[in-house]
Amino acid sequence: MAARHADRDHRRQEGLRGKYLEDWQREFSNFLWIDVEASGLHAGSFPVEIGWCGPDLVSTSFLIRPIPEKWTIYEWSPSSEKVHGIGWNHINDFGHEATDVSHWLNAACHGKTVFSDNPEFDAAWLLQLFHDTGVKQQFTLHDAAQLERQAVLASRLAPEEAQSYVERVKARFPHPHRAGPDSRREAAKFLVLAMPHLLQEIEAMA
Repeated sequence: MAARHADRDHRRQEGLRGKYLEDWQREFSNFLWIDVEASGLHAGSFPVEIGWCGPDLVSTSFLIRPIPEKWTIYEWSPSSEKVHGIGWNHINDFGHEATDVSHWLNAACHGKTVFSDNPEFDAAWLLQLFHDTGVKQQFTLHDAAQLERQAVLASRLAPEEAQSYVERVKARFPHPHRAGPDSRREAAKFLVLAMPHLLQEIEAMA
């Protein structure tokens, strides 16, 4: 009898947790996190990969083929290549047309509040992408750090508690300086700060 009750309670708990997962994906469904990898950090550097992720923690990313006569090898930084591991020949062979990526990004961001952990640099690279492709950018970039601060306040976490949760996320979600995984980690950081009681469920999605 006790075993049946325990099994029933377990199923009820799992059902509640499943409902929490569905609720959070609906509640934050208009949030999107993006990340940009670039040819360098200097003026004139250009985006080489863009990725984004929603609250479902499913990321998407695309390599971007350099625009002929606009994005050249002269703006390529070997030190940046060492960080993200994306080579000049690789993006020329496997990258997508910059115009296509611009349209795909606009479509993904349509109706979303879009966040970046490095909005100053990412905004500059996005500006260059849309300017050089002649496509109008249809979204605004917001600071992910500010959103995380709001989540900490709403969850009433002490600074050391918030840092502990962030460290747990960092340990489970990789940060290889690639646009897809990096945007996914940013989304996970926010989710765990907004819903610390679901830490284990979020970690399980890594």
